[in-house]
Amino acid sequence: MMKEALSSHPAAAEKITTNAVLYPAITEDYTLKVDEKLGLGLVANRNIRKGTLVLKDSFEFMFTDVSDCTRNGEKNDNCGEDYLLFDGATRASHRSKTKIPDIFPITKDMLLKTHGVPTVNPDITGKTAGNIVWRLETPGMLMNHSCDPNVYSKNKSKGKDETAEDYAARDIRKGEALTWDYTLQYYNHGPFFDECLCGAESCRSKMRGFKDLSEEDKVKIFPNASKAVQVMYLADIGKGLSVTHEQDIFPKRSLQTLSSKSMIIPRLVFPGPSASDADVIVKQNANGIYKLYASRNFSFGDLVYDYFRRMWPFEGKQPIDYVFSASFAGGDPVEGTIVRINPHHYASKNRSGKYMFSGFDLFSAHSCNPNLAPNEANENPDDDWHSVYAARDIIEGEELTFDFNSIFWDRSKIEGTDTCSCGSTKCVGTIKGFKYLTSDKKEERKLMTWRRVGPPYKGEKEKDTQKLGAALSPHVRLRWRKEERKNENWKRSAPDSDWSISSSSDED
Repeated sequence: MMKEALSSHPAAAEKITTNAVLYPAITEDYTLKVDEKLGLGLVANRNIRKGTLVLKDSFEFMFTDVSDCTRNGEKNDNCGEDYLLFDGATRASHRSKTKIPDIFPITKDMLLKTHGVPTVNPDITGKTAGNIVWRLETPGMLMNHSCDPNVYSKNKSKGKDETAEDYAARDIRKGEALTWDYTLQYYNHGPFFDECLCGAESCRSKMRGFKDLSEEDKVKIFPNASKAVQVMYLADIGKGLSVTHEQDIFPKRSLQTLSSKSMIIPRLVFPGPSASDADVIVKQNANGIYKLYASRNFSFGDLVYDYFRRMWPFEGKQPIDYVFSASFAGGDPVEGTIVRINPHHYASKNRSGKYMFSGFDLFSAHSCNPNLAPNEANENPDDDWHSVYAARDIIEGEELTFDFNSIFWDRSKIEGTDTCSCGSTKCVGTIKGFKYLTSDKKEERKLMTWRRVGPPYKGEKEKDTQKLGAALSPHVRLRWRKEERKNENWKRSAPDSDWSISSSSDED
Protein backbone atom coordinates (compact mmCIF):
# COMPACT_ATOMS: atom_id res chain seq x y z
CA MET A 1 0.00 0.00 0.00
CA MET A 2 2.08 2.92 1.25
CA LYS A 3 5.78 3.35 1.79
CA GLU A 4 6.87 2.33 5.27
CA ALA A 5 10.24 2.54 6.95
CA LEU A 6 11.85 -0.90 6.86
CA SER A 7 13.73 -1.82 10.02
CA SER A 8 16.14 -4.60 10.81
CA HIS A 9 14.99 -7.74 12.62
CA PRO A 10 13.82 -6.96 16.18
CA ALA A 11 16.32 -7.73 18.95
CA ALA A 12 15.21 -11.08 20.31
CA ALA A 13 15.44 -10.29 24.02
CA GLU A 14 13.10 -7.32 23.62
CA LYS A 15 10.62 -9.01 21.31
CA ILE A 16 9.51 -12.04 23.24
CA THR A 17 5.81 -11.12 22.90
CA THR A 18 6.12 -10.27 19.22
CA ASN A 19 3.90 -11.92 16.62
CA ALA A 20 5.51 -12.81 13.31
CA VAL A 21 2.93 -13.16 10.53
CA LEU A 22 3.98 -15.59 7.80
CA TYR A 23 3.76 -13.80 4.46
CA PRO A 24 5.15 -15.62 1.39
CA ALA A 25 7.18 -13.04 -0.55
CA ILE A 26 6.82 -15.10 -3.72
CA THR A 27 4.31 -17.73 -4.88
CA GLU A 28 3.20 -19.13 -8.22
CA ASP A 29 0.74 -16.20 -8.39
CA TYR A 30 2.66 -13.13 -7.27
CA THR A 31 6.00 -11.63 -6.29
CA LEU A 32 6.60 -8.76 -3.92
CA LYS A 33 8.23 -5.77 -5.58
CA VAL A 34 9.28 -2.33 -4.37
CA ASP A 35 7.95 0.60 -6.39
CA GLU A 36 9.81 3.93 -6.10
CA LYS A 37 6.56 5.88 -5.58
CA LEU A 38 4.24 3.39 -3.89
CA GLY A 39 6.59 1.18 -1.86
CA LEU A 40 5.90 -2.53 -1.56
CA GLY A 41 3.32 -4.04 -3.87
CA LEU A 42 2.41 -7.26 -5.67
CA VAL A 43 3.16 -8.11 -9.29
CA ALA A 44 1.81 -11.11 -11.19
CA ASN A 45 4.15 -14.09 -11.32
CA ARG A 46 2.23 -15.71 -14.19
CA ASN A 47 -0.16 -14.74 -16.97
CA ILE A 48 -3.69 -14.62 -15.54
CA ARG A 49 -6.74 -14.85 -17.79
CA LYS A 50 -9.72 -12.55 -17.34
CA GLY A 51 -12.35 -13.96 -14.97
CA THR A 52 -10.04 -16.50 -13.33
CA LEU A 53 -8.80 -16.60 -9.74
CA VAL A 54 -5.80 -14.38 -9.14
CA LEU A 55 -4.50 -16.13 -6.03
CA LYS A 56 -5.31 -19.73 -6.91
CA ASP A 57 -1.92 -21.07 -5.75
CA SER A 58 -1.52 -18.79 -2.73
CA PHE A 59 -3.29 -18.70 0.60
CA GLU A 60 -5.21 -15.80 2.09
CA PHE A 61 -6.03 -15.08 5.71
CA MET A 62 -6.89 -12.19 8.01
CA PHE A 63 -5.76 -11.21 11.48
CA THR A 64 -6.73 -8.51 13.96
CA ASP A 65 -4.44 -8.95 16.96
CA VAL A 66 -1.64 -6.38 16.61
CA SER A 67 0.48 -5.39 19.61
CA ASP A 68 0.22 -1.78 20.69
CA CYS A 69 3.57 -0.60 22.01
CA THR A 70 2.30 2.91 22.73
CA ARG A 71 0.78 3.92 26.05
CA ASN A 72 -0.50 7.48 26.57
CA GLY A 73 1.32 8.57 23.43
CA GLU A 74 4.67 7.12 24.47
CA LYS A 75 6.36 4.02 23.09
CA ASN A 76 6.93 1.16 25.51
CA ASP A 77 10.55 0.10 24.93
CA ASN A 78 9.93 -3.32 26.49
CA CYS A 79 7.22 -4.16 23.99
CA GLY A 80 7.96 -6.02 20.78
CA GLU A 81 6.62 -4.75 17.47
CA ASP A 82 4.77 -7.31 15.36
CA TYR A 83 6.01 -7.89 11.84
CA LEU A 84 5.38 -9.66 8.56
CA LEU A 85 7.89 -12.44 8.03
CA PHE A 86 8.60 -12.38 4.30
CA ASP A 87 9.26 -16.02 3.53
CA GLY A 88 11.27 -16.28 0.33
CA ALA A 89 12.47 -12.66 0.40
CA THR A 90 15.74 -13.54 -1.33
CA ARG A 91 13.96 -15.27 -4.21
CA ALA A 92 11.47 -12.40 -4.48
CA SER A 93 14.33 -9.89 -4.60
CA HIS A 94 15.95 -11.83 -7.41
CA ARG A 95 12.70 -12.15 -9.37
CA SER A 96 11.59 -8.52 -8.91
CA LYS A 97 15.09 -7.02 -9.18
CA THR A 98 14.30 -4.94 -6.10
CA LYS A 99 15.37 -5.38 -2.49
CA ILE A 100 12.66 -7.17 -0.51
CA PRO A 101 13.27 -7.01 3.26
CA ASP A 102 13.15 -10.08 5.47
CA ILE A 103 10.56 -8.45 7.69
CA PHE A 104 8.02 -5.62 7.57
CA PRO A 105 6.86 -4.00 10.83
CA ILE A 106 3.15 -4.00 11.73
CA THR A 107 1.58 -1.31 13.91
CA LYS A 108 -1.87 -0.39 15.15
CA ASP A 109 -1.87 2.50 12.67
CA MET A 110 -1.35 0.01 9.85
CA LEU A 111 -4.34 -1.98 11.08
CA LEU A 112 -6.69 0.96 11.61
CA LYS A 113 -5.47 3.60 9.14
CA THR A 114 -3.20 2.53 6.29
CA HIS A 115 -3.31 -1.19 5.49
CA GLY A 116 -6.28 -2.77 7.29
CA VAL A 117 -9.71 -3.21 5.74
CA PRO A 118 -13.15 -3.07 7.38
CA THR A 119 -14.95 -6.42 7.53
CA VAL A 120 -18.39 -7.20 8.89
CA ASN A 121 -19.23 -9.82 11.48
CA PRO A 122 -22.95 -10.70 11.31
CA ASP A 123 -25.18 -9.97 14.30
CA ILE A 124 -26.75 -13.30 15.26
CA THR A 125 -29.56 -11.44 17.04
CA GLY A 126 -30.61 -9.74 13.80
CA LYS A 127 -30.89 -6.36 15.54
CA THR A 128 -28.10 -4.78 13.47
CA ALA A 129 -26.50 -5.41 10.09
CA GLY A 130 -23.37 -6.50 11.91
CA ASN A 131 -20.25 -5.26 13.61
CA ILE A 132 -17.45 -3.62 11.62
CA VAL A 133 -14.03 -5.02 12.52
CA TRP A 134 -10.77 -3.83 10.99
CA ARG A 135 -8.43 -6.62 9.91
CA LEU A 136 -5.17 -6.99 8.05
CA GLU A 137 -5.24 -9.41 5.12
CA THR A 138 -2.40 -11.52 3.78
CA PRO A 139 -1.37 -10.98 0.98
CA GLY A 140 -3.95 -8.35 -0.04
CA MET A 141 -2.73 -5.73 2.44
CA LEU A 142 0.18 -4.95 0.11
CA MET A 143 -1.82 -4.74 -3.12
CA ASN A 144 -1.80 -1.18 -4.45
CA HIS A 145 -4.71 0.98 -5.63
CA SER A 146 -5.88 1.80 -9.14
CA CYS A 147 -9.02 3.56 -10.30
CA ASP A 148 -8.99 1.01 -13.14
CA PRO A 149 -7.87 -2.12 -11.29
CA ASN A 150 -7.03 -5.50 -12.80
CA VAL A 151 -8.35 -7.38 -9.73
CA TYR A 152 -11.87 -7.39 -8.33
CA SER A 153 -13.52 -9.27 -5.48
CA LYS A 154 -16.67 -11.37 -5.33
CA ASN A 155 -18.41 -11.59 -1.98
CA LYS A 156 -19.21 -15.07 -0.72
CA SER A 157 -20.47 -16.57 2.51
CA LYS A 158 -18.04 -18.62 4.57
CA GLY A 159 -19.80 -19.92 7.64
CA LYS A 160 -20.87 -17.02 9.81
CA ASP A 161 -18.54 -14.59 8.06
CA GLU A 162 -18.60 -12.87 4.69
CA THR A 163 -15.41 -13.26 2.70
CA ALA A 164 -14.37 -12.60 -0.86
CA GLU A 165 -12.42 -14.20 -3.69
CA ASP A 166 -10.26 -12.19 -6.07
CA TYR A 167 -10.63 -12.48 -9.85
CA ALA A 168 -8.88 -10.92 -12.84
CA ALA A 169 -10.87 -7.99 -14.24
CA ARG A 170 -8.96 -8.38 -17.51
CA ASP A 171 -6.06 -10.41 -18.83
CA ILE A 172 -3.03 -9.77 -16.60
CA ARG A 173 0.48 -10.18 -17.92
CA LYS A 174 3.31 -11.71 -15.92
CA GLY A 175 5.20 -8.86 -14.22
CA GLU A 176 2.18 -6.50 -14.20
CA ALA A 177 1.30 -4.86 -10.88
CA LEU A 178 -1.77 -6.37 -9.20
CA THR A 179 -4.19 -3.63 -8.19
CA TRP A 180 -7.65 -3.17 -6.85
CA ASP A 181 -9.92 -0.18 -6.31
CA TYR A 182 -9.72 0.94 -2.68
CA THR A 183 -13.01 2.79 -3.15
CA LEU A 184 -14.76 -0.57 -3.08
CA GLN A 185 -13.14 -1.50 0.25
CA TYR A 186 -13.39 1.71 2.27
CA TYR A 187 -16.52 3.70 3.08
CA ASN A 188 -15.75 6.85 5.09
CA HIS A 189 -12.42 5.98 6.72
CA GLY A 190 -9.21 4.50 5.39
CA PRO A 191 -5.92 5.23 3.61
CA PHE A 192 -7.36 8.20 1.74
CA PHE A 193 -5.32 10.52 -0.47
CA ASP A 194 -6.06 13.66 -2.48
CA GLU A 195 -3.59 12.90 -5.25
CA CYS A 196 -3.96 9.53 -6.95
CA LEU A 197 -0.85 8.13 -8.63
CA CYS A 198 -2.47 5.17 -10.41
CA GLY A 199 -2.02 6.72 -13.88
CA ALA A 200 -5.23 5.17 -15.27
CA GLU A 201 -7.15 7.01 -18.00
CA SER A 202 -10.23 6.81 -15.78
CA CYS A 203 -8.35 8.08 -12.69
CA ARG A 204 -10.62 9.93 -10.26
CA SER A 205 -7.58 12.03 -9.18
CA LYS A 206 -8.21 11.16 -5.54
CA MET A 207 -9.40 8.34 -3.30
CA ARG A 208 -11.73 9.38 -0.49
CA GLY A 209 -13.79 6.24 -0.13
CA PHE A 210 -17.17 5.01 -1.33
CA LYS A 211 -19.10 7.67 0.58
CA ASP A 212 -17.35 10.45 -1.36
CA LEU A 213 -18.61 9.20 -4.73
CA SER A 214 -21.59 10.66 -6.58
CA GLU A 215 -24.86 8.85 -6.03
CA GLU A 216 -24.77 7.71 -9.65
CA ASP A 217 -21.33 6.12 -9.20
CA LYS A 218 -22.36 4.54 -5.90
CA VAL A 219 -25.30 2.76 -7.51
CA LYS A 220 -23.11 1.69 -10.43
CA ILE A 221 -20.35 0.04 -8.40
CA PHE A 222 -22.38 -1.01 -5.34
CA PRO A 223 -22.61 -4.70 -6.40
CA ASN A 224 -18.80 -4.90 -6.48
CA ALA A 225 -18.25 -3.20 -3.13
CA SER A 226 -17.16 -5.20 -0.09
CA LYS A 227 -19.86 -6.48 2.23
CA ALA A 228 -18.70 -4.02 4.91
CA VAL A 229 -19.05 -1.05 2.52
CA GLN A 230 -22.47 -2.27 1.40
CA VAL A 231 -23.95 -2.51 4.90
CA MET A 232 -22.50 0.87 5.95
CA TYR A 233 -23.93 2.54 2.84
CA LEU A 234 -27.38 0.98 3.26
CA ALA A 235 -27.42 2.02 6.92
CA ASP A 236 -26.46 5.57 5.92
CA ILE A 237 -29.30 5.98 3.40
CA GLY A 238 -31.87 4.36 5.69
CA LYS A 239 -32.35 1.21 3.62
CA GLY A 240 -30.61 -1.14 5.98
CA LEU A 241 -30.05 -1.85 9.66
CA SER A 242 -27.49 0.12 11.61
CA VAL A 243 -23.98 -1.19 12.17
CA THR A 244 -21.73 -1.21 15.21
CA HIS A 245 -17.99 -0.48 15.29
CA GLU A 246 -16.16 -2.49 17.94
CA GLN A 247 -12.71 -4.03 17.53
CA ASP A 248 -12.07 -7.53 18.88
CA ILE A 249 -10.32 -7.57 22.25
CA PHE A 250 -7.41 -9.92 22.84
CA PRO A 251 -5.66 -10.90 26.08
CA LYS A 252 -2.78 -8.59 26.95
CA ARG A 253 0.51 -10.21 26.03
CA SER A 254 2.70 -10.85 29.03
CA LEU A 255 6.29 -9.60 29.23
CA GLN A 256 9.04 -11.91 30.44
CA THR A 257 12.57 -11.36 31.60
CA LEU A 258 14.90 -13.90 30.04
CA SER A 259 18.60 -14.41 30.46
CA SER A 260 20.81 -14.39 27.37
CA LYS A 261 20.98 -18.20 27.53
CA SER A 262 17.21 -18.71 27.62
CA MET A 263 15.46 -20.05 24.54
CA ILE A 264 13.03 -17.56 23.06
CA ILE A 265 10.10 -19.26 21.36
CA PRO A 266 8.95 -17.23 18.33
CA ARG A 267 5.23 -16.69 17.77
CA LEU A 268 4.01 -17.30 14.22
CA VAL A 269 0.57 -16.19 13.03
CA PHE A 270 -0.91 -18.63 10.52
CA PRO A 271 -4.44 -19.70 9.53
CA GLY A 272 -6.27 -22.89 10.35
CA PRO A 273 -8.16 -25.18 7.95
CA SER A 274 -10.78 -22.57 7.03
CA ALA A 275 -8.26 -20.63 4.91
CA SER A 276 -7.93 -23.72 2.69
CA ASP A 277 -11.70 -24.40 2.56
CA ALA A 278 -10.88 -27.77 4.10
CA ASP A 279 -13.60 -30.00 5.58
CA VAL A 280 -11.54 -30.57 8.71
CA ILE A 281 -11.34 -28.79 12.05
CA VAL A 282 -8.73 -28.22 14.72
CA LYS A 283 -10.03 -28.66 18.26
CA GLN A 284 -8.97 -29.91 21.67
CA ASN A 285 -9.31 -33.58 22.52
CA ALA A 286 -10.30 -34.95 25.93
CA ASN A 287 -6.79 -34.25 27.21
CA GLY A 288 -6.83 -30.63 26.07
CA ILE A 289 -4.45 -31.25 23.15
CA TYR A 290 -5.27 -29.66 19.81
CA LYS A 291 -5.77 -32.27 17.10
CA LEU A 292 -7.23 -32.51 13.60
CA TYR A 293 -10.69 -33.98 12.98
CA ALA A 294 -12.92 -34.67 9.97
CA SER A 295 -15.95 -32.38 9.71
CA ARG A 296 -17.75 -34.70 7.26
CA ASN A 297 -17.62 -38.29 6.02
CA PHE A 298 -14.97 -39.29 3.48
CA SER A 299 -14.72 -42.42 1.36
CA PHE A 300 -11.49 -44.26 0.64
CA GLY A 301 -9.49 -42.28 -1.94
CA ASP A 302 -11.33 -38.97 -1.42
CA LEU A 303 -9.34 -35.75 -1.20
CA VAL A 304 -9.49 -34.75 2.47
CA TYR A 305 -7.58 -31.46 2.39
CA ASP A 306 -4.92 -29.38 0.69
CA TYR A 307 -2.29 -27.63 2.75
CA PHE A 308 0.38 -24.99 2.15
CA ARG A 309 3.94 -26.06 2.93
CA ARG A 310 7.15 -24.07 3.21
CA MET A 311 10.53 -24.46 4.93
CA TRP A 312 10.34 -24.29 8.72
CA PRO A 313 10.93 -20.63 9.70
CA PHE A 314 13.33 -19.19 12.29
CA GLU A 315 16.51 -21.08 11.40
CA GLY A 316 14.54 -24.20 10.54
CA LYS A 317 14.81 -26.19 13.76
CA GLN A 318 13.49 -24.40 16.83
CA PRO A 319 9.95 -24.77 18.24
CA ILE A 320 7.35 -22.11 17.50
CA ASP A 321 4.17 -20.89 19.13
CA TYR A 322 1.56 -21.35 16.41
CA VAL A 323 -0.87 -18.40 16.74
CA PHE A 324 -4.16 -18.90 14.92
CA SER A 325 -5.34 -16.05 12.72
CA ALA A 326 -8.95 -14.90 12.35
CA SER A 327 -11.35 -17.86 12.35
CA PHE A 328 -13.85 -18.56 9.58
CA ALA A 329 -16.48 -21.27 9.14
CA GLY A 330 -16.04 -22.61 12.67
CA GLY A 331 -13.15 -24.91 11.74
CA ASP A 332 -10.42 -23.07 13.59
CA PRO A 333 -9.66 -22.19 17.20
CA VAL A 334 -10.44 -18.54 17.97
CA GLU A 335 -7.96 -15.95 16.82
CA GLY A 336 -4.99 -15.67 19.16
CA THR A 337 -5.10 -19.31 20.32
CA ILE A 338 -1.50 -20.43 20.84
CA VAL A 339 -0.16 -23.97 20.44
CA ARG A 340 3.54 -24.78 20.82
CA ILE A 341 4.90 -27.07 18.11
CA ASN A 342 8.32 -28.69 18.04
CA PRO A 343 9.51 -29.56 14.52
CA HIS A 344 11.52 -32.51 15.85
CA HIS A 345 8.25 -34.06 17.04
CA TYR A 346 5.79 -33.35 14.24
CA ALA A 347 7.37 -31.81 11.13
CA SER A 348 8.31 -33.97 8.18
CA LYS A 349 11.50 -33.39 6.22
CA ASN A 350 11.99 -32.68 2.55
CA ARG A 351 14.45 -34.37 0.22
CA SER A 352 17.28 -32.21 1.53
CA GLY A 353 16.54 -33.19 5.12
CA LYS A 354 15.09 -29.79 6.08
CA TYR A 355 12.07 -29.48 8.36
CA MET A 356 8.89 -28.34 6.63
CA PHE A 357 6.18 -26.10 8.11
CA SER A 358 2.78 -27.37 6.96
CA GLY A 359 0.31 -25.31 8.99
CA PHE A 360 -2.76 -27.08 10.37
CA ASP A 361 -1.50 -30.37 8.89
CA LEU A 362 0.89 -30.46 11.88
CA PHE A 363 -2.05 -31.22 14.19
CA SER A 364 -2.62 -34.69 12.76
CA ALA A 365 -1.91 -37.63 15.07
CA HIS A 366 -0.30 -41.06 14.64
CA SER A 367 -1.88 -44.43 13.96
CA CYS A 368 -0.30 -47.65 12.71
CA ASN A 369 -3.50 -47.99 10.64
CA PRO A 370 -3.89 -44.35 9.55
CA ASN A 371 -6.87 -42.81 7.80
CA LEU A 372 -4.75 -40.29 5.83
CA ALA A 373 -2.32 -40.79 2.96
CA PRO A 374 -0.24 -38.06 1.29
CA ASN A 375 0.36 -38.36 -2.43
CA GLU A 376 3.94 -37.13 -2.50
CA ALA A 377 4.86 -39.94 -4.89
CA ASN A 378 2.94 -38.15 -7.66
CA GLU A 379 3.40 -34.50 -6.64
CA ASN A 380 6.02 -31.92 -7.52
CA PRO A 381 8.09 -31.57 -4.34
CA ASP A 382 8.77 -27.92 -5.17
CA ASP A 383 5.07 -26.97 -5.17
CA ASP A 384 3.77 -25.02 -2.18
CA TRP A 385 0.46 -26.90 -2.11
CA HIS A 386 0.15 -30.58 -1.26
CA SER A 387 -2.82 -32.91 -0.97
CA VAL A 388 -3.92 -35.52 1.54
CA TYR A 389 -6.35 -38.34 0.77
CA ALA A 390 -8.44 -40.84 2.72
CA ALA A 391 -6.50 -44.07 3.25
CA ARG A 392 -9.79 -45.69 4.30
CA ASP A 393 -13.35 -44.58 4.96
CA ILE A 394 -13.51 -41.75 7.51
CA ILE A 395 -16.57 -40.75 9.52
CA GLU A 396 -17.42 -37.22 10.61
CA GLY A 397 -15.75 -36.36 13.91
CA GLU A 398 -13.00 -38.97 13.53
CA GLU A 399 -9.48 -37.95 14.50
CA LEU A 400 -7.19 -37.70 11.47
CA THR A 401 -3.99 -39.71 11.51
CA PHE A 402 -0.84 -40.55 9.57
CA ASP A 403 1.56 -43.43 10.09
CA PHE A 404 4.49 -41.60 11.69
CA ASN A 405 6.67 -44.65 11.06
CA SER A 406 6.23 -44.03 7.33
CA ILE A 407 6.95 -40.29 7.61
CA PHE A 408 9.82 -40.11 10.12
CA TRP A 409 13.11 -41.97 10.05
CA ASP A 410 14.35 -41.60 13.62
CA ARG A 411 12.28 -40.22 16.53
CA SER A 412 14.10 -42.23 19.20
CA LYS A 413 15.20 -39.12 21.12
CA ILE A 414 11.59 -38.02 21.66
CA GLU A 415 10.14 -39.08 24.99
CA GLY A 416 7.31 -41.60 24.80
CA THR A 417 8.07 -42.99 21.35
CA ASP A 418 9.20 -46.40 22.65
CA THR A 419 5.60 -47.53 22.79
CA CYS A 420 2.50 -46.93 20.69
CA SER A 421 -1.03 -46.66 22.07
CA CYS A 422 -2.93 -46.22 18.79
CA GLY A 423 -5.04 -49.31 19.56
CA SER A 424 -5.00 -50.54 15.97
CA THR A 425 -4.91 -54.26 15.22
CA LYS A 426 -1.93 -53.37 13.01
CA CYS A 427 -0.06 -51.63 15.82
CA VAL A 428 3.72 -52.16 15.63
CA GLY A 429 4.24 -51.08 19.25
CA THR A 430 6.51 -48.09 18.58
CA ILE A 431 6.51 -44.65 16.98
CA LYS A 432 10.29 -44.27 16.97
CA GLY A 433 10.35 -44.15 13.18
CA PHE A 434 10.95 -46.35 10.16
CA LYS A 435 14.55 -47.05 11.22
CA TYR A 436 13.35 -49.05 14.22
CA LEU A 437 10.72 -51.20 12.55
CA THR A 438 11.28 -54.90 12.13
CA SER A 439 12.35 -56.09 8.70
CA ASP A 440 8.91 -57.45 7.87
CA LYS A 441 7.18 -54.18 8.87
CA LYS A 442 9.66 -52.19 6.79
CA GLU A 443 9.03 -54.46 3.83
CA GLU A 444 5.27 -54.14 4.27
CA ARG A 445 5.49 -50.34 4.04
CA LYS A 446 7.94 -50.39 1.13
CA LEU A 447 5.51 -52.44 -0.95
CA MET A 448 2.47 -50.20 -0.31
CA THR A 449 1.14 -47.85 -2.97
CA TRP A 450 0.78 -44.20 -1.99
CA ARG A 451 -2.81 -45.00 -0.90
CA ARG A 452 -1.30 -47.57 1.51
CA VAL A 453 -2.59 -50.61 -0.39
CA GLY A 454 -0.28 -53.62 -0.40
CA PRO A 455 -0.04 -56.70 -2.61
CA PRO A 456 -2.07 -57.94 -4.46
CA TYR A 457 -2.98 -54.23 -4.95
CA LYS A 458 -6.71 -54.74 -5.39
CA GLY A 459 -8.27 -51.72 -7.08
CA GLU A 460 -4.97 -49.89 -7.58
CA LYS A 461 -3.69 -48.47 -10.87
CA GLU A 462 -0.83 -50.45 -12.33
CA LYS A 463 1.48 -47.44 -12.46
CA ASP A 464 0.99 -46.90 -8.72
CA THR A 465 2.10 -50.45 -7.95
CA GLN A 466 5.45 -49.97 -9.65
CA LYS A 467 6.90 -47.29 -7.39
CA LEU A 468 8.67 -48.92 -4.49
CA GLY A 469 8.30 -46.90 -1.29
CA ALA A 470 5.47 -44.69 -2.55
CA ALA A 471 3.82 -44.70 0.91
CA LEU A 472 7.02 -43.41 2.53
CA SER A 473 8.02 -39.77 2.87
CA PRO A 474 10.85 -38.59 0.59
CA HIS A 475 13.19 -38.32 3.58
CA VAL A 476 12.44 -41.86 4.75
CA ARG A 477 13.00 -43.16 1.22
CA LEU A 478 16.37 -41.40 1.26
CA ARG A 479 17.43 -42.90 4.57
CA TRP A 480 16.16 -46.34 3.60
CA ARG A 481 18.16 -46.20 0.38
CA LYS A 482 21.31 -45.36 2.33
CA GLU A 483 20.61 -48.27 4.65
CA GLU A 484 20.06 -50.62 1.71
CA ARG A 485 23.40 -49.62 0.24
CA LYS A 486 25.03 -51.11 3.28
CA ASN A 487 23.28 -54.37 2.55
CA GLU A 488 24.65 -56.74 -0.04
CA ASN A 489 21.21 -56.95 -1.66
CA TRP A 490 20.56 -53.20 -1.95
CA LYS A 491 20.50 -53.24 -5.76
CA ARG A 492 17.52 -55.59 -5.75
CA SER A 493 15.30 -53.58 -3.40
CA ALA A 494 16.47 -49.94 -3.72
CA PRO A 495 14.39 -47.46 -5.76
CA ASP A 496 15.06 -47.05 -9.45
CA SER A 497 16.69 -43.95 -10.92
CA ASP A 498 13.38 -42.09 -11.10
CA TRP A 499 13.22 -42.34 -7.32
CA SER A 500 16.79 -41.34 -6.53
CA ILE A 501 16.85 -38.68 -3.85
CA SER A 502 19.51 -36.12 -3.05
CA SER A 503 21.76 -37.03 -0.15
CA SER A 504 21.45 -35.57 3.31
CA SER A 505 23.35 -35.99 6.53
CA ASP A 506 20.57 -34.66 8.74
CA GLU A 507 18.86 -36.94 11.24
CA ASP A 508 15.26 -36.63 12.42
